[in-house]
Amino acid sequence: MSEIEKEFPPPQEATVDISSGQMEERRMEIRFNIWSTLGLVYSTTATPIAVGSYLTFSLELGGSPFYIYTYIFAVTLNIVLCTALAEIAAVFPHPSGHIYWIGKLVPQHHVNVLSYCTGALTSAAWFLWTAGTYLLTAQILTAVAMALHPLYTAQPWHLLLISWAQALLAIAWNIPLFKTLPAALKSMVFLTNAGVLFIALALLVRTAPKQSAHDVFAAVLNNSGWPSDGVVFFLGLLPGTTAINGFDAAAHMVEEMSQPARQVPQVMFAVCACDDCGGDGCDDDGEPCGVVVCDASGAAVLALA
Repeated sequence: MSEIEKEFPPPQEATVDISSGQMEERRMEIRFNIWSTLGLVYSTTATPIAVGSYLTFSLELGGSPFYIYTYIFAVTLNIVLCTALAEIAAVFPHPSGHIYWIGKLVPQHHVNVLSYCTGALTSAAWFLWTAGTYLLTAQILTAVAMALHPLYTAQPWHLLLISWAQALLAIAWNIPLFKTLPAALKSMVFLTNAGVLFIALALLVRTAPKQSAHDVFAAVLNNSGWPSDGVVFFLGLLPGTTAINGFDAAAHMVEEMSQPARQVPQVMFAVCACDDCGGDGCDDDGEPCGVVVCDASGAAVLALA
């Protein structure tokens, strides 16, 4: 056991007997290792899916050049942030993550206020992130359905029902089927990247005509309505930044990992690397990702993938 792990052992789950006032500590069952945690966090960030979902938004804000350069800029800052948070996670491994870190790092007379604000904002972010994920996935599914069946038109209640179905599936997988979750998560990194690589190669081969190097790297397309390309560049940071964040989710798994002080930073850096490499593709047609795949390949199977 390292010196850090001796000083900050994995957190214990406490049970208090109110009648006697005694506290009993017990360790949670170790279910996750590096690979299953990596799959969990990478499936949370889902960079390739996020990038594909923001294609239309990206292409209005500078087109392909600004997408590429804003993504590189976001990745650079993301690596700096990941390095800092991984160092803190190694020193202060705790399931509350940055809520706990705030209490350890800020002046003591500000601890209560800042910890409360951090916890409230974090809880709100988790709620909105989960709801947004359900809605975004429903939009992707209906977009693919409309691409495959032109006579079908998605209605708002369709999106609602699909979102509810995803919520029920998430509840089932996290409660009665939880024992199967770590094993399933181990395959997420490989399946996601293999699918992205396969689709990217298929699009490169089948798409015609292909854009020139000047169009991809230099031809700025500003359809945002903002007169300044500088403003548009920073607005274009949103897709790249959104697609690669969330690696700090590994910090919340410390209770179910055997060596969190060592494993959490490793997972964070691995997810950061996968995210940074997984979002470096770009489309030039301005269409939803599923439509692009269907049009370029002529195969419904690829669009469903």
